[in-house]
Amino acid sequence: MVEGKGYIARAPANHTTNQAQKVSFIGRPHNGKITLPIENSVGNFNLIGNPYPSAIDANIFLNDTDNSTRIGGTIYLWSHATAISSASSGDYQYNYSESDYTSYNKL
Repeated sequence: MVEGKGYIARAPANHTTNQAQKVSFIGRPHNGKITLPIENSVGNFNLIGNPYPSAIDANIFLNDTDNSTRIGGTIYLWSHATAISSASSGDYQYNYSESDYTSYNKL
């Protein structure tokens, strides 16, 4: 796994909302500044993960000049409030709801 790169774990297709799904990431947490290239182009998204054992301060992240010139001042957070469904639009048989994303900026 690459430091700072975001990873997601996806439950099996037969997973229901009342089932527990164990996902483990094993390794040593890193602290300090981690540099990772961010591509800013139409239709290209970057999943940035938190390799730290604590939360990221969104305002500090957005104010950092190394980030602000690349990410356009807004971050998008995924709540995963809606179960995966074939009724959700997307490229796959089962998709996540786009309404589960929220945006955050300095406004």
